[in-house]
Amino acid sequence: MVKREEFNIFAWSSTVPLCEDVYLGMQLRNIAIVDIGLLRDIEQQALESYFRDDRPDGETLMLLSATSQERRLMCNLNRPNRGIIHLAARL
Repeated sequence: MVKREEFNIFAWSSTVPLCEDVYLGMQLRNIAIVDIGLLRDIEQQALESYFRDDRPDGETLMLLSATSQERRLMCNLNRPNRGIIHLAARL
């Protein structure tokens, strides 16, 4: 796993195919920001509560689940160029 301090979002996103498109590149960077800036901290809290109490904290899991689901929904629904992505995946 890449550490937050070592991660360069622009260098990373420039290596992903189709992200020279402004909109797709922005969406990719938004997902990475949410993952590194928010989800990893919540995942760490869930792991710490699991190891401390032999079960994860329910509130932490609900927050993690809701945030992850919202991110997945935005990835799937908020893409006007979705057809291009599917076409490129077939090539």
